[in-house]
Amino acid sequence: MCMLRMPPAIASNAIGGSIAVGAALLSCLTLLPAFLAGFPSLFASPEDIVARQEWEGLVAHSVSTGQDSLVVEATIGSEARKCQHASWYLWAVMMTSFPVNVLVIVCLCVAFAPTALKLRTYSPAVDNFMCLPPHGPAVLAQQELRRDFQGKAEIYIMVEAQNGCFGGVQSNGYFNASCRLANDLLSLGRDERPMKSDDLLGVSFFSSPGQTEPTCIHWRNERYSEEEVAEAEKGNFTPSAHLLLTGRTSNLLWLPGETLMYYRGLYQQLWARCASDDNRASLVVVALPWELFSWQGFELIEDLRMLLSRPKTSDSSRSGEIPDVCQEVKTREISEASIWRDYIFESVGALPNAIGIACLVTTPFIAVSFWSVVAPLKLLLTVALPLTWVFGAAVEIFQDGALGTPKKGLHWTVPCSTSMLLLALALDYNIFYFGRVYEFRKAGLSDIEAIRQGLASTGPVITCAGLIFALEFSGLFFSEAAINRQGGFVVVVGVLLDTFVVRSCLMPAALSLGAQWNWWPTNMPSVVSGDDAVSVLGLRANRLLASRSGSLAQDGAHDNDGL
Repeated sequence: MCMLRMPPAIASNAIGGSIAVGAALLSCLTLLPAFLAGFPSLFASPEDIVARQEWEGLVAHSVSTGQDSLVVEATIGSEARKCQHASWYLWAVMMTSFPVNVLVIVCLCVAFAPTALKLRTYSPAVDNFMCLPPHGPAVLAQQELRRDFQGKAEIYIMVEAQNGCFGGVQSNGYFNASCRLANDLLSLGRDERPMKSDDLLGVSFFSSPGQTEPTCIHWRNERYSEEEVAEAEKGNFTPSAHLLLTGRTSNLLWLPGETLMYYRGLYQQLWARCASDDNRASLVVVALPWELFSWQGFELIEDLRMLLSRPKTSDSSRSGEIPDVCQEVKTREISEASIWRDYIFESVGALPNAIGIACLVTTPFIAVSFWSVVAPLKLLLTVALPLTWVFGAAVEIFQDGALGTPKKGLHWTVPCSTSMLLLALALDYNIFYFGRVYEFRKAGLSDIEAIRQGLASTGPVITCAGLIFALEFSGLFFSEAAINRQGGFVVVVGVLLDTFVVRSCLMPAALSLGAQWNWWPTNMPSVVSGDDAVSVLGLRANRLLASRSGSLAQDGAHDNDGL
């Protein structure tokens, strides 16, 4: 639920996942126990059924004769000794023995650190084509469009006139401010991709190929000098916007009719595209010949927003004259790339906060559940270290090309969609393992022996669950979309690392260091008889016998009442 701080598209996935987990939990607490109780022999092997029948017969015999120790020695004792000689138990003994436990922690930290530090160089990939199959007809057509045609992405700058501006767009002051903005835009652009004048389009200016600055257009020319008239007769004349729109002028200028009609047709199309119907605003279109949906494009959008945020002043106010309100325009930037930029930045920026909130919520919950302060901190360490290593490895492989992979980068959606999944899975395995350790210690085993027995009893189950989970997500490797393969790599490697390294090596070693402080401030019961697991399991058998004796006694009382 900590993902609710993310943008809606990602938060909706978190809500769906939370509902699915809640439904699964409800099913495990109700439907599954009822089904197993109703059909106790459905999933049992013949050997288990025979062993169960022998156990019940032995319990009934011990109740009638009062020889409880027979049950302990004949059933529980053999199982406990079998557990102590299992491979998982022998592995746990090695991981919790000094100085092996110290060496394991140091070696894993040293091995994890360089790869984990790769996260500092992470630059999220933002190419939307990584989400699509590369050989699809639409994708191939779009790539051809990118390669062979310019104007791949457009930025729209809405230039609005002030309410006090008479005429709105149709005023000389507005045209001057809009053309001045176009000149300011040429200062944007970084590295090898600066913005050029012919990348701009608007009603207040025009650009010819090779021009370094756009040529401004006036809304209406009140008078012309003799030089302008002479240039007009030569054909070197820039007509006003009013003349191009209406064809009327109060000045006696000679201009070829065919030329004027041609310019008027082009300008009227431009006006219909860029000017609003109420003449209160117009658009300055930035059509770039390179892909805007990239980090270079995002940097351009950031610089553009900084430019537009500066206060706009008129030429008259700078010269000390009465300011022209029409030159004090309001500007806003609009583009598909800017929307995606905000979405990506918000998602990637909110992810560390979401992970931090998840840790702040789950760690106190674990501490309250086990009434321990130290153990939850150890568990948190065993979760954070491998999680950073997995994403560092993904950065090294997909961004740096460590294994010869294309250097497309790790797509920004992969950490957002997999980090909480790996965190939740690691915490589940942590609680499952530590819960067994807590149970063994509560029953009377020593601190170290409880850690060993916990790993011996949960190791096979966690390993099997991790392998199944990794096998399910390995199907993403066969997807054509790059983000599916990247997500599959992160999940599969993260689960296998958590299963075979963290749960099998790091966690037992971490818990064995200062094992007596794992339960602080809770006072644990004294050790029953050293590290003898048989005694502890024998106590469980006695409790089971006591409950079984009570049920048998009640059955006998009912039989006597019936007689």
